[in-house]
Amino acid sequence: MLVPPERLAEAEEVLARARTGEQIEGIETFRWTKDGRRIDVCLTVSPVWNDAGEIVATSAIVRDITERKRAASALTETEAILRVAFEDAPIGMVLALPDAKPLQVNRALCYMLGYTADELLTTPFWTFTHPDDLGPNMALIQQALRGEIETYELEKRYLHRDGHIVWAQLHGSLVRDAEGAPSYFISQILDITERKASEMALAEAHRQTGQVLERITDGFIALDREWRFTYVNEAAERIIGQTRDELLGTTIWERFPWAKAMPAYSAFHRAMAEGVVQSVEVYYEPHHAWFTAHAYPSPEGLSVFFRDVTATRQLIQETRDSEEKYRSLVDQLPVVVYLLAADEAQTPLYFSPHLEVLMGYRPEEAMAWRATQHSIEAVSIRMTGHASPPRMPAWSRRGSRSGWSTGMRVKMVITSGSRMSACPSMTWTGRSWPGKGCFWTSPSGLRPKRPTPGWPRSSSRPRMAFSVAPSTGSF
Repeated sequence: MLVPPERLAEAEEVLARARTGEQIEGIETFRWTKDGRRIDVCLTVSPVWNDAGEIVATSAIVRDITERKRAASALTETEAILRVAFEDAPIGMVLALPDAKPLQVNRALCYMLGYTADELLTTPFWTFTHPDDLGPNMALIQQALRGEIETYELEKRYLHRDGHIVWAQLHGSLVRDAEGAPSYFISQILDITERKASEMALAEAHRQTGQVLERITDGFIALDREWRFTYVNEAAERIIGQTRDELLGTTIWERFPWAKAMPAYSAFHRAMAEGVVQSVEVYYEPHHAWFTAHAYPSPEGLSVFFRDVTATRQLIQETRDSEEKYRSLVDQLPVVVYLLAADEAQTPLYFSPHLEVLMGYRPEEAMAWRATQHSIEAVSIRMTGHASPPRMPAWSRRGSRSGWSTGMRVKMVITSGSRMSACPSMTWTGRSWPGKGCFWTSPSGLRPKRPTPGWPRSSSRPRMAFSVAPSTGSF
């Protein structure tokens, strides 16, 4: 082993001290080996005495401490890294004794709670904990000290210096020594105040939404993507005949297997698979009632609203039956009944079959007419909305509760080319007057509905009249 040149003075000093009778221990230095390696060593140098009490030599014990020095250096480096990581961590960190007395805190925690490091280290940490969270926190610490758990997590509230509450996610770990005795706690504290505020706002929104869903008369259910019930409102309980406790967590197709044969099954699956809103009418056998169901998809599943439409369907059917009944009656009348739409063109909507008998036109031909295009020679009247009715002879008007009526003479052409005179009687109500018109006949031929001054009364001349009664169209 060679003494490096830069260590010669150190070696001579140690030898000089040994010659004076001093024993030198624990000198840490380095040497070079024969193969050129540098090693760290610890020297113990002692004087050697003869029987006469004279120092005749020195002895040295050299121990290789290279690995120990490397380990110590690595530990020092690691400690430096950990110290930086602890101090500069973006979340609060605390190193505390088993009795919760803090030993070290970082800057993030000081900023989170508004205190200096000295204030936090000299004050019991329970002072900064919300009273309602102290019990659960202590219980977890006691479990860790008893060895029941090694780590724990807790959402808790801290008290900021200015008095406001700081919500935090606490993660604690207990470190034990070589004998297994508790040494200290390491706690990581994440500020979740904003997240909790969002959660509370969302919870309040859900609460308000729930109140609305509970008050509506429509049934409402929510299904997850596995078809499990996740929400059932009070109306749905009443309609389905089962409580939400019975339904929540169960799947709709297992609870109601017969529904797989209904249109709702394919409609709901399409809504879930394609993300499109679906509407369907279903018959619910237990209630002997019809319901409309509207399924609205979302990433979480389906929201389904359903409503009893039995009464509506019955009304529609009754209306259809009534319409068929009266259409059948009108079709048999020896008059022409027609209906014009309330649009600008007064589009024909219906002509009764007697039109062909009276004028030679088939109803389908007449449907192509427009109000100003159906061969009226003398007068072509187009009834639109007027602030006041068209001017008519005073003799032709008569008052009524709903508006007023008038009469006039017109000539019309039938398919044979001959001309037919008619005396129309019309009634307006307000600015526009919805109505039906009809031509009518009698066994003795076509006659005016009401005698009109100056109107020829010869029975040999064909006559025609039409009247108007309130309805839903507009001329």
